Amino acid sequence: MLHVTNDDATVNPIRETTRQNDVLPWRDILHEGPTPAGLTLEKMSDVRARFLADCGWATYKELRREMGGRDSAILTEPQITLWFQHDLGDQLKLIQILSALAARKAEVQLICTNQYMGPMEAHQMAALWKQRQPVSPVQFSLAEKAWVAFCAPDRSTLDALLSEDLSALPFLADALRRHLDDFPSEKTGLSRTDCQILETISDGTHLPKKIFWAFQVKEQTRYMTEAVLELHIKRMTKTRPAMLAASPLTVTQTGRKVLAGELKMGDLSGTERWHGGVRIR
Repeated sequence: MLHVTNDDATVNPIRETTRQNDVLPWRDILHEGPTPAGLTLEKMSDVRARFLADCGWATYKELRREMGGRDSAILTEPQITLWFQHDLGDQLKLIQILSALAARKAEVQLICTNQYMGPMEAHQMAALWKQRQPVSPVQFSLAEKAWVAFCAPDRSTLDALLSEDLSALPFLADALRRHLDDFPSEKTGLSRTDCQILETISDGTHLPKKIFWAFQVKEQTRYMTEAVLELHIKRMTKTRPAMLAASPLTVTQTGRKVLAGELKMGDLSGTERWHGGVRIR
């Protein structure tokens, strides 16, 4: 049996719990960068590998080789158990994987929890293992629909989806609402994430690690990693004019004007980005 999980932190606990060694971490940050509509899993992996390589986290060849291996595994293994959490990053991985598996005849089981698996003790992981359930046709269908909506070229498909019954995947609705929060604000052009970063630095927190923990306090469900937070900070030092000064990290006059709604982030150069399937210019 193949076990697919959210990241490396849960690999060894799953091996110890199940006494099975075939555990695959699904390494990606789908809430950042492009996920264009209409792509096969293989083509999406190519897009994602190029984006992650551009972030400087590994080479394109390394990423593409790893993603090719993971894609092949979930598309060929006859028995798969998925281990995921309730946060935004995990829920996006889950709907991508279920969407890819929907047309297969594999035996797929799901463990999805509202607790963070990384710090769990052995008895907690064992309890989760006992709670696994076969993925139902309704869950497959919802995941396919949600993945299409996430990759759609405008946000209206996601907005419409959230008016429907998403209870078959009970943590999906809150995750997608958090994703929608990172579309540009009508007043400032800022995403919720960038706004929280600017506010934290403006309040006098200047060290990236302290900014990271201050950011986590503002989140109902933690999903952000330090590397992704630093990516947002770096982007805001490279807008023209810059919203953040790099050393020490301080909010510039331009950044203060954007926070106050006197200037929109989208009016600055260097702010084009992808948010799921939507290209924000």
